[in-house]
Amino acid sequence: MQNDTTHWRVSPAAWVPISLAIVAESVSNALRAYGLGTHLDRFTVNIQGQPVSIAGAVLVLAAVAVSLSQARAAWVALTPSGPVRQRIVAGIAACLLFSISITAMASHILEAQRAKVSDEGGARGRYDRAKAAYDTAADELAKLGNPRPVPVIQAEVQSTKIDMSVWRRSQQCADISRDDTKTACEPILKLYKERGAAARKAELEPEVNRLRGELGKLDRPAEATASEDAVSGIWAWIMGLGVVFVATFGTVIFASVAQARTATAAADTRQTSFPALGGDPEGSGGPHRGRPLPAPVNENTPAVAKGQVIAWCREFEQRTGSPPSWSELREQFTLPKSTASVWRRQACG
Repeated sequence: MQNDTTHWRVSPAAWVPISLAIVAESVSNALRAYGLGTHLDRFTVNIQGQPVSIAGAVLVLAAVAVSLSQARAAWVALTPSGPVRQRIVAGIAACLLFSISITAMASHILEAQRAKVSDEGGARGRYDRAKAAYDTAADELAKLGNPRPVPVIQAEVQSTKIDMSVWRRSQQCADISRDDTKTACEPILKLYKERGAAARKAELEPEVNRLRGELGKLDRPAEATASEDAVSGIWAWIMGLGVVFVATFGTVIFASVAQARTATAAADTRQTSFPALGGDPEGSGGPHRGRPLPAPVNENTPAVAKGQVIAWCREFEQRTGSPPSWSELREQFTLPKSTASVWRRQACG
């Protein structure tokens, strides 16, 4: 009597994406857990001047345990040959841990998106402040017009004639409440105004150039629209689902299925592929009529025929491209170590 057993194997190349997904998902869980643990200030200690959260470290260990357990739980739950009760319990555990990891991964992406939209990094604010300062200075510079240089204006001020009595009475044209004073001081006041504009222009020109250079180095992130926010939220959950799905079910996705047929260990079926002594190979008669005699039963007698091993070796080599090892042969057919090694050499080459 023979039984069919299903075995899953994951190729070495498939472990690359699986491992990357597991690491990403584990780190995501660990960061989320440590971030939550840091809020418990009473469990924070200083180690060489650096604050370390004991609560966060404990939660990190729990998060890593979740990440490693969920992949194993999914494997056990989906293994066809596993016990039914164990598969049910493993399936419940896999779904629970799966949801925990998805939430952690999605929350990280959503938090990053929120920081971008709300400008938590300050990039948009820095740009706006630099732009406002540049616009103010540039607008003031434009209003100043094109006054003559200060030395030229100063020379004209010194050459301008004014009635000294008016000059003294108006405190050097500072008090122009009287009409005659205003008329007499108007030329000098006009020159004063132009001189002030020229001096201010000399100050603003390098300042405007500096602000223009700073503004050119900054980039203002665009604000997200309502549609972009909605798409980003959906993408965060899909991205989290994808990473955690590969980390959890990657071994099942990339597993190759192999079926092996094994014989039951009944005493009357224990025989080798060699004719037993006293058999009747020609079928000419005799008490066994061409059938080999049963091999003696002892603890070293294989529970499978050699011909069956040969057939399985050929099928395995056709499927995988390489013959099975003696340990795989021993595992499939429950053979003694010495028998598995000899039969593999004889049957598989």
